Amino acid sequence: MTQKTLRNGSRHDKFVIGFIPVILPTQSRFLEEAGRIADNSKRDPKKRRITHAGYLNQIKRAALKRDIKLKFLPFPMMRRKNNTTTLSNYHYGDILWHVELVFPEAEAKYTESRVNENTTLQDILRGYIHPTESDPVKRQKLKSYCVTGSEDYKVFLRKERSPANDVR
Repeated sequence: MTQKTLRNGSRHDKFVIGFIPVILPTQSRFLEEAGRIADNSKRDPKKRRITHAGYLNQIKRAALKRDIKLKFLPFPMMRRKNNTTTLSNYHYGDILWHVELVFPEAEAKYTESRVNENTTLQDILRGYIHPTESDPVKRQKLKSYCVTGSEDYKVFLRKERSPANDVR
């Protein structure tokens, strides 16, 4: 396409002299390719630098001191927004975990916020399925779990980000 240019360098649309139909598809392919390259470069994991807020870096450092490999989800994810894991103190505090309890037989799901890292699972479960110390509403919903003795419990922890056929 040939166009006359004005003195300021911009083109004026009135002065289109000729139109070559071959140029339009090649230009559109060029723009699509440029967009694809820009998008792929943003998604390249080697070039991505993941930055977190300061408090997340503090939690990550505290976890590394305890030999825990901690990973964070991106912010817009719902599990990241709902996670309330914090440190009790900046320098020498305990990690206060966000614990999710799933009782599949009763189809119930409960979350505990700010559970100290020194708390045992038995202490956490006591508030749900102990015959006398638990909340009566929760105990009624988890009736099938309350019938069995505390020695018969089987607690399973879900390991995230591992293949299904991973052999430990």
